[in-house]
Amino acid sequence: MNRFFYLLFALLTLFLPQGAIAENDAQKPAALYPFYLAQKGDIKVYILGSMHVGTEEDALNDKIIDALKGSSKLIFEIALDDLAEQTNAFAKYICKEPCLQKQLGKRLYKEIKERYPELYIFFPIYTDTIPAWLAVTTIVLIDYAKLGFSQNRGTEILLMKKRGKIKIFGLESMEEQMAMMASISMKAQRESLNDYLNMDKAEIEAYINDLYSLFLEGDADRLFEWYMQASNLYAASKESIDESNQKMIFDRNRLFVDRLKLHLDSHAPVFLSIGALHLGGDKGVLALLREEGYAISRP
Repeated sequence: MNRFFYLLFALLTLFLPQGAIAENDAQKPAALYPFYLAQKGDIKVYILGSMHVGTEEDALNDKIIDALKGSSKLIFEIALDDLAEQTNAFAKYICKEPCLQKQLGKRLYKEIKERYPELYIFFPIYTDTIPAWLAVTTIVLIDYAKLGFSQNRGTEILLMKKRGKIKIFGLESMEEQMAMMASISMKAQRESLNDYLNMDKAEIEAYINDLYSLFLEGDADRLFEWYMQASNLYAASKESIDESNQKMIFDRNRLFVDRLKLHLDSHAPVFLSIGALHLGGDKGVLALLREEGYAISRP
């Protein structure tokens, strides 16, 4: 199950309508969120763990907004303002002929088509020619939407509404992100889908709500620990878990830190916002920055 939720977090930005930023600002008091300051000498990096979907009540707290406005750059996993790049990257992974059933097998293919007819809404023409990793990512998006989560209330969108004229940068390209997802073995993708479909509605809702609650509480290490425990609870194959986590989380954590260095400036802070599951744990971005000599604190 774990791969599906992380796939969602990484992929939602691909289908985000950039002009469709919600304007409803009536929210409950802002949550803490996983928000940190990494400092080494005169270099400061504000780090906000993101969730790429949210509810209409979500809002950034004043500390986050103040840190953003005082920063010289806003850095995401990928820059969200290049629709042409998104479209071109997506087009490369559409199969030239029907491939979804072949990749998933007849049983899993039939089950998702019966359980998730909404796939035809997302891909009315291409449903049978989308790759398996994109189909299963969309399935999770559908379940989030059923619980009231919207792409237009994700952390990145909230930041974009408050950034003013601060320029946005990305740590990886759309092509790199999609190639990483496509590199996960078909065995792991099928096992992940099977794990997910074995869950009932109540289990899916509990997982999503628990994840969201921990995200709002703002402890990156606690959130990552919960994620790893949940992964082992629901997934059938440790080998598949390890493969997916290595490619989707741990390898990218190191990539993010290495590329972040290219944006650092001793004259002004930078603001980094990446998926919250990248921050915690002994292989997380916060731990890697500590190894680089940065002091990590809560602003």
